[in-house]
Amino acid sequence: MSVTPINVYSIPELRQTLDADISSELNRLNFKEVFTYVDMKLVIGYSIGMVAGTSFIIDKNFDYKETINYQKLLVLFYVILSGAFWWLTNIFQKNVIYTGENVKEECKVVIRSHFENNNPIYILVIEKTNTKTGKVETINANLPVNKVFNEAGYLQKSLYFEWLKDQLEMSAKKDL
Repeated sequence: MSVTPINVYSIPELRQTLDADISSELNRLNFKEVFTYVDMKLVIGYSIGMVAGTSFIIDKNFDYKETINYQKLLVLFYVILSGAFWWLTNIFQKNVIYTGENVKEECKVVIRSHFENNNPIYILVIEKTNTKTGKVETINANLPVNKVFNEAGYLQKSLYFEWLKDQLEMSAKKDL
């Protein structure tokens, strides 16, 4: 069971609790989380900050006419980096809650989650890639949240773990 209860009628709380716990549950299944995209977002974000800071320092220390060409260049860099950050977070990595790999099974997973129309059905889209063959399999899984939360609002981690394990094993059985 989870440590603190949540309001099971609040979709944002349900999603936050289930999304936050998925990493530890997949860790029990020998998956290791990969932070490549998080690192990319950090690098782009820090670069945006450095461009803005450089622009501020140049603006404060030099005359306007001396710096106009540099400022235009910095604004261009700022727009390009901001666009790349937006694309990475809102298009490429939309709803992604977990990226990981299992060395023993030679597979990588990317997991996206969402709720549709505020229905209490947790929807996971699991993209499982075989690292040897490159074959990608997509698993669409629906979890009614009353299966893993009790009436008091506690997450029953053992049931959640078993459900995740069943979803991943179901795809392995299809391969046989």
